Amino acid sequence: MRRCSILFVVLATACEDNSLYCNEDVEQNLLAVDGDCDGFLTADDCDDADNTSTVVSEDGDCDRVLTVDDCNDSDATNTLTFADPDCDFAPTGYAYITQN
Repeated sequence: MRRCSILFVVLATACEDNSLYCNEDVEQNLLAVDGDCDGFLTADDCDDADNTSTVVSEDGDCDRVLTVDDCNDSDATNTLTFADPDCDFAPTGYAYITQN
């Protein structure tokens, strides 16, 4: 009886649940900390359910416009860079005119 117990313990410890890991690979992140398996931890990922989403370190407001291209990376509704490269809130070719 004792011999069977030891055998059972050895078999039980030899089995791992790989389904807890990205791509069932124990060398990759746990799904609990990288839900979309893109290599970025949940805390750093803009959308941990989408492996094509941006990461907070490159897109502060997570609007899919990188910080270097974003006029205001603190405001996710402000993504004018492509229409307004100089970030003056006027489309390219236009300018605001103020009256004094």
